[in-house]
Amino acid sequence: LFLWGVMCFSTMSFAQITNGGFEDWDANGNPVNWLTNNTPGAFTTITRTSDASAGSWAAQGDVVSFSVFTVGPSLISGEEGFGFPINFRPAAFRGFYKFTSVQSDFMQVQANFMKNGVGMGVAATNLNPAATYTEFSIPTNFITGETPDSVLIAVFISNPGGLPFVGSRYFVDDLSWS
Repeated sequence: LFLWGVMCFSTMSFAQITNGGFEDWDANGNPVNWLTNNTPGAFTTITRTSDASAGSWAAQGDVVSFSVFTVGPSLISGEEGFGFPINFRPAAFRGFYKFTSVQSDFMQVQANFMKNGVGMGVAATNLNPAATYTEFSIPTNFITGETPDSVLIAVFISNPGGLPFVGSRYFVDDLSWS
């Protein structure tokens, strides 16, 4: 029984987010196991960058101009943007980021936990501008005692007054649980 408990604790402590280091990218220039709002022939908000916290690559998100609008970067976990399976309750959502804000734009990171398609926990915060890679650790708040079966992670730039401003940019890397 003791050995089983140690094995479970070890597995949970080191469970990683699928491609949370953004090392794997597909032929279309999108991170593997992540959905972006890149629209071929129109605009690209998420790109691969060698300006990484660790490893070779990170994800860079830029607010871009499209027609008369601006489009903020959107990075959502899962190939179709529906998240991925999880079978434990992480204490916190962690990662590294850099963020340049124009006007009142903000960067938000969030992990939304679900059980049978119903929300049952969240770890979310707005991040302050940071010129160098900065670690974030967001405590997870669960509203039930159940174990989630999936998690949807989202990273984006928004503005409280409407559309974000061209020039706002984030870098995100090494997402993990603790």
